[in-house]
Amino acid sequence: MKTPAALLEEAVHTHAFEAYRAEVWHRGKPRLSLGNVHKNTFFDLASLTKVLSTTACFFALWQQNQLSPSMPLHSLLPQAPKGIALDDLLFHRAGFVAHMPLFVESFQKFPMLAQANCPPNMVAQARETCLSHLFQTLPVELPGITSRYSDVGFMWLAQALQNHSQCPLEALFEKLVARPLGLKAHFRALDLAKPQWLSSPRTGYFRPRPPAPGQEGLWHLPLFPSAPGTVDDDNAFALGGIAGHAGLFARAEDVARFGQALLDGYWKIPLSKAWHVDGQTPHSTRAMGFDRPSPEGSSAGRFFGKGPKGAVGHLGFVGTSLWVDLDEEVVAVLLSNRTAWGRHNLQIKQLRPQFHNAVWHALGLTTTLSEA
Repeated sequence: MKTPAALLEEAVHTHAFEAYRAEVWHRGKPRLSLGNVHKNTFFDLASLTKVLSTTACFFALWQQNQLSPSMPLHSLLPQAPKGIALDDLLFHRAGFVAHMPLFVESFQKFPMLAQANCPPNMVAQARETCLSHLFQTLPVELPGITSRYSDVGFMWLAQALQNHSQCPLEALFEKLVARPLGLKAHFRALDLAKPQWLSSPRTGYFRPRPPAPGQEGLWHLPLFPSAPGTVDDDNAFALGGIAGHAGLFARAEDVARFGQALLDGYWKIPLSKAWHVDGQTPHSTRAMGFDRPSPEGSSAGRFFGKGPKGAVGHLGFVGTSLWVDLDEEVVAVLLSNRTAWGRHNLQIKQLRPQFHNAVWHALGLTTTLSEA
């Protein structure tokens, strides 16, 4: 079996991605630190934002008895549709579609939004325009009917957390997650761009981004050169760089520290509710805010999650992932920019399970659990 380092270097040569960092911790200790860029490189986390920021902020507020999973979304955000509880959003069973191009009118009305010198007031107007479309978005079916992974649901959830706390999401994340855990992870507001952010690996070259597979034909807009160091996701971009589903930037070490905090029980919440697969929704593999390994073809490979406690994790569209084995206490982080070679570049689908298998082997755990 190839080593994790050999696999990742080969992936660079085959254009699976341009840049990467990987961190592996075992029983609280760093064991592998790999990459072709500096360890302090900040990557766009894409949908890892859902777990590191939105889910973690909810956990913190739940621990403080400010919120509960069964709380109606409408009670925190009056403009939200009724009949949806917070855990419906966290388990991706609220009935919202996976994706909607809410950014289109923002780019049409404010074409300067794609430029680095866009005035702050225009950024704010574009954000309000995008939010107005979010608040008109209704679920397409009743909660609990289907498990459908949804960016839209997490955008709603973030707005609810902000409304409840009377605190912007970026400040809420800093207060409840980043500062207590010692993370340098941060959101990048469009009107607060800093020169050092330009070192982040590119995830695309134009704004708006080309449609992802399955989204072809949903919008037709002029393309503008995209400044590096800004969030890849166009909805998050139109929201000023800060959203519940995407927008966070972090080092691989930050993501590993977060994974270790999960193992350490940092959030004193009923883990039996949080980590177990959603038993309410048919065929769901979702835990609360997180994913669990799929029975077949899991991105976590053959070994993660085979023990009694299983594993939790999440993926990010641009080529990021976090998987935490709860029995062997392994944290595996892979951050990359696979979309730099195009959004239809899907080599990482084959690479992820190979990487996690190699990690398990490198830690000497191959024979600890059955490969079945």
